[in-house]
Amino acid sequence: MKRLVSTLGFALLLGAVSLPARAGSVTYDVFVDTSSANGEYGYIDLQLDQGTFGTALPVTATIDGFAGDATLNSSDANNDEIGATGTLPGTVTIVGALATDYFEGLTFGNSIAFAVTLAGDGVSLGGGLSADSGSTFSLSFYESDAATPLFASGPAAEIDVDATGTVSAESLADNVTLQPTPEPATLWLTAGIGGLAFAFATAHRRRRSGCRTRRSTLRFRGRWLDRTPRSASLTTMCRPIA
Repeated sequence: MKRLVSTLGFALLLGAVSLPARAGSVTYDVFVDTSSANGEYGYIDLQLDQGTFGTALPVTATIDGFAGDATLNSSDANNDEIGATGTLPGTVTIVGALATDYFEGLTFGNSIAFAVTLAGDGVSLGGGLSADSGSTFSLSFYESDAATPLFASGPAAEIDVDATGTVSAESLADNVTLQPTPEPATLWLTAGIGGLAFAFATAHRRRRSGCRTRRSTLRFRGRWLDRTPRSASLTTMCRPIA
């Protein structure tokens, strides 16, 4: 019994310590209250840009689950895609580079919501990676002239992946909310359950076999493009993928 309790404790500790090594994906739910611009025409801008100092490890952004009552205009002459594939409200994928852009016109309703997942070798929940630069995912909105920022003086929200792989998120507009999924408490609970399952399975195998164990994470057309990501300020724990 003492051996089993000891194994359980070790498994829980192992789950907490080894969790960062498994992290390569982080997901945020994004909600934007656009009621102040309801009925107005403007633009949504999504970017995933690498820093300009040296090299950055690969990161890809996947935007999906686009919802709300905005009316997208896929035929707007100002629309552009640089390093991005797909079209809203479907899934859009942006591969991090020095200059990326997904820019589309729309008529605002009361809200916009979507999920964004950052994944790749450049993402590490616990940091510890070694690169010269990180990457920044940014969400911006513009007025009908396609150049004047809306809701904020620049990007409305950013998710930064620094050179060590550590992820932080910041809302730069009062009407934007970023929520990691799952929440940190859920993440650690999942890790704990996994550790318990491992411990029980290991103990069960040992009893059956009779074995004993000895002690012994620029602006372009008026929009942000090529720049070094800001330093991480709000480190948020988000969903790891094995």
